[in-house]
Amino acid sequence: MSKLQHFINWMLHGVKASSETLDIANIQDSHALAEFMRGGSGAFTGESISVKVASSVAVAFRCQNIIAGVIASSPIQIKDEVSLELFYENDVRFVLQRRPNKWQSAHEFKNMMTKHVLNHGDGVAYKVKSGSRLIGLIPMMPGTYSVKQLRDMSLQYTYTSNDGRKIIFEQDEVFHLRGLSLNGITGVSVIEYARNSLGLSVSTEKHASTVFKNGTNVGNILVHPNKLGPEAQETLRGSLDKFRGAENANKTLILEEGMTWKSMGMSARDAEFINTRKLTMTELGMFYGVPSHLYGDTEKVSSFGSGIEHLSIGFVAYTMNDWFGMWEGAILRDLLPIRSRMIADFSTTALLRGDRATLTEAQVKEVQFGLASPDEIRRENGKPARPDGKGGEFYPPPNMTATPTKEGKNEKPIE
Repeated sequence: MSKLQHFINWMLHGVKASSETLDIANIQDSHALAEFMRGGSGAFTGESISVKVASSVAVAFRCQNIIAGVIASSPIQIKDEVSLELFYENDVRFVLQRRPNKWQSAHEFKNMMTKHVLNHGDGVAYKVKSGSRLIGLIPMMPGTYSVKQLRDMSLQYTYTSNDGRKIIFEQDEVFHLRGLSLNGITGVSVIEYARNSLGLSVSTEKHASTVFKNGTNVGNILVHPNKLGPEAQETLRGSLDKFRGAENANKTLILEEGMTWKSMGMSARDAEFINTRKLTMTELGMFYGVPSHLYGDTEKVSSFGSGIEHLSIGFVAYTMNDWFGMWEGAILRDLLPIRSRMIADFSTTALLRGDRATLTEAQVKEVQFGLASPDEIRRENGKPARPDGKGGEFYPPPNMTATPTKEGKNEKPIE
């Protein structure tokens, strides 16, 4: 049986249905063993932070979905590095944009591989080939493989199935997405560096849940100088009911027998607790590089207008470009022919679009000044080429257009 068949059989029958696995091969000392026995990496707060626990934190979950979702929904183009000609029929493009394997869509594959990098530092897939042609990518689950560098500087990947069988893959058989790396061989997950912030978030969440479950929160109290009997308490409670509800708002309450009204506002301890939760949200957003308005914190940021638009453009420029570069570099190294002029490029046109009026104005100028043809603009807007076949023509800029005269001579260009 071939190596590919062994691997496919193992993928279909030898993998447990688990959303999270741990790499036993990475256990090198007693500290790593203790973390393995706890089910994840420990934070200063004492919480055990695994991928499942980290994903239960709202900000972390949202940031992961945003980054992975942008990668998954952005088209990958294969083009000539010099002429920038697009190769629509390229095998690599077909696999990455249409069908990476029999059970996943391209969106699902790119989303999952990006989350593997976010949560584990690496995303690895086996390259299925027919001769020299790439026909598929089979993702490898984190924790089921190890990577080592050989004497010739190439990498070797070792898969271990649940029954202990090992499958060796050479570097040219694998597609490897590597996140932030300290050794150039394997990446480091965001969770590894953010585990203390995640631990604080989990601890404050547990504390808040316990307070709401077991605590009592009183908004206002009435203070009476003497002791009230059961009948007096019932009479007072009935009279207060007349002031409840929106229709009784702002009515004047008359207090008798020396009673005073005391408002129980937020204590300094409560305010400190809320600030701690807000700080944790901000820190987690910084670890992932996601602006606060994208994960739902708009307290200090307007949700409308040009300000939010520029923040989103900054997110693409300073966060997503790094992730695009990771994918493009891995595709160039592992999937495209060596010493060819082909490169991979993520299209960010849809991400950088402004409002409809601004977009239309910019596209009109592109056509007017000959920077783009009508068909190129129509393609950006998801429309087919012009049926008259003239959409591929480029218009000369207005100040370079010569107007024919009746005598057949051209006037000077319009200044």
